[in-house]
Amino acid sequence: RDDSALGEGTGSIMIMITGKFMVIPSKRGEFLEFARELVAKERQSPGCLLFAIYEDVSIGNLFLMLEQWVDGDLLEEHAISPEFDAHETKLLSFVDGDPSWDEYEFDI
Repeated sequence: RDDSALGEGTGSIMIMITGKFMVIPSKRGEFLEFARELVAKERQSPGCLLFAIYEDVSIGNLFLMLEQWVDGDLLEEHAISPEFDAHETKLLSFVDGDPSWDEYEFDI
């Protein structure tokens, strides 16, 4: 990614991240508790416009994580925090297989 395209934190490029992952069935209840707490915390992060976790209605235990950020600079600050690492480690403890992540940039 070319960070110069982000307008140096001017907010001219919004970032959207999608993640898709399967939750281990026996850990579903514990995951849902964690997810509720994670969503509440992430929504308070500087620059976070949206943070949500949705479940697929036709494939059990398949979840989609959706994030929108004001810009890449604030997302980067968030991603290097110790809290982010802890959340990521815990999230991955519930995941069956490899999650997929995609990042999109939008001119606003």
